[in-house]
Amino acid sequence: MHLLWVKRGHQDPNATDGGTTMTTATTTTTTTDTHDADYRWVPTLGFGAHLRQLLTATGLPWRVLALAAGVSPLTVERLLGAGRPLSRIRARDARRLLRLDPRSLRALGQCQVSARGTATRIAALLTAGVPETRLAAELGIGRDEMIALATGRARQCSEMVRLRTRAACQSHRLWTCMDDDAEDEPGIERDTEGEEAC
Repeated sequence: MHLLWVKRGHQDPNATDGGTTMTTATTTTTTTDTHDADYRWVPTLGFGAHLRQLLTATGLPWRVLALAAGVSPLTVERLLGAGRPLSRIRARDARRLLRLDPRSLRALGQCQVSARGTATRIAALLTAGVPETRLAAELGIGRDEMIALATGRARQCSEMVRLRTRAACQSHRLWTCMDDDAEDEPGIERDTEGEEAC
């Protein structure tokens, strides 16, 4: 929504036409503009190819890409060709997906975050019967590092490990261990005061 503010001028007694009233207008953008823009629809053409290129370049599961972008996994899955094709997505999701690139995703492997939620999720996955070697492979880490996280010996992990753990919970349908905790913000979007964004 745009608000139009009109500021009327004054008559110029020196003007040759007897004085013309000058009118200037300025446009003020409100927060509603941003909100409305976020929820506009845009065509999906090219987004599936973008995601497939990222999958090839990084070797990451598609669920991790969805979590890193802060976009619904269902949206990403359908953009990749599963289920009924999407013809449009929200502009907000489009912007978030376009922010993903191999460099930003690699950077998530260097950013250290609290492992509290990750430890809970790993323990839940192991309790549910996911084999240790399989889970470690899904998380992209060694078995010893995974056990250290699960037992609380490791207090931090990379943002990428955190995202991969959440993706593993999704793929194994352990929705009860998907509840967000304090550090759980979308990977590429993560930015708190006094802390660099991952």
